Amino acid sequence: MGRLEQYLHDRGKDRPDPGRTVMAWMDEPVAFSQMPGLASRADLVAYLGSSGPQVDRRFLELMIAHRSGGVHMAEYAAEHAESADLRQLARLMVRQQRDRDQPVRAAARRPDASSAPTPEPDRSACSCGRPLSRTARHARRHSTP
Repeated sequence: MGRLEQYLHDRGKDRPDPGRTVMAWMDEPVAFSQMPGLASRADLVAYLGSSGPQVDRRFLELMIAHRSGGVHMAEYAAEHAESADLRQLARLMVRQQRDRDQPVRAAARRPDASSAPTPEPDRSACSCGRPLSRTARHARRHSTP
């Protein structure tokens, strides 16, 4: 989210009003509260009110829905964004979210969701979105305050 907010900031855009219509950019306008993958207030209340293994299972279910909504938007951006950099970032987001979603879905299918293994981090790309590089130039990019 930080990178996307920075993208808006760099273009002189403010963070939009949460009461707005979203996803119009992909010809699927919906109210913010109906955005695919966004946990509703009722979802969060149910999650916070759960206990035991149900807490873990509910968390996994919310994350699966959240990532699915994000992948849906990123797939559209990967195909339709005007900026080549944004299309590349969107393709990376789709791949990373799908990779991270596999162990989450597997854990949600287990009888005791709390026994889920910790997913391995994606090491094919840097957090900046670029392929990992062992060059000093790439390393300096991350050490600059």
